[in-house]
Amino acid sequence: MTQHRSCHRFAVALALSTAAALMFRTGPAHGQPYFQARTPCDGIDQSLAHERVATLTKAIDIQLKSPTPPVRGIVVFGANANLGLQVLRSWRYDGWSIIFAVTDLSDPLYLFYPRDPETSNFVAVWGGMIPLNPDNDDAAAEAQRNIQAWAIREVPDIPRELAGCFAWYVVVEVRQ
Repeated sequence: MTQHRSCHRFAVALALSTAAALMFRTGPAHGQPYFQARTPCDGIDQSLAHERVATLTKAIDIQLKSPTPPVRGIVVFGANANLGLQVLRSWRYDGWSIIFAVTDLSDPLYLFYPRDPETSNFVAVWGGMIPLNPDNDDAAAEAQRNIQAWAIREVPDIPRELAGCFAWYVVVEVRQ
């Protein structure tokens, strides 16, 4: 009887560990898990090829050094400033783009573009980080709502989907 229970327990443990392994097994493309939680960024193009990083870096470097800032109230860097600009992320949706970049001279920057960033100027900038207790889900949800509301208010005509993805990324994904 004891051996029967041991076999049964072993079979149950084996079945559970196999199920867990299958859930977290990575797929053949992009190393993504087969089962993945949905986020507000699902459906947003987040691809960023190496060649595009180079062209975006060049275009954004010029924009940030422009003597006439594309956005009222933003302080631009001098034409000779060595920004140490690095483009790290991109989100594209319905013709709009948000570019996440860092420089040696500023907080991290999120630049908002209604058209292709290589051929147009940004229309808004969001910078800095949000100090949140990572264990406080209510504060994170409120911050996410507030940031999405800021994007919709300050970036006219931005698609709600892109604003929602931005807010989720800034509050949730950055902390992981």
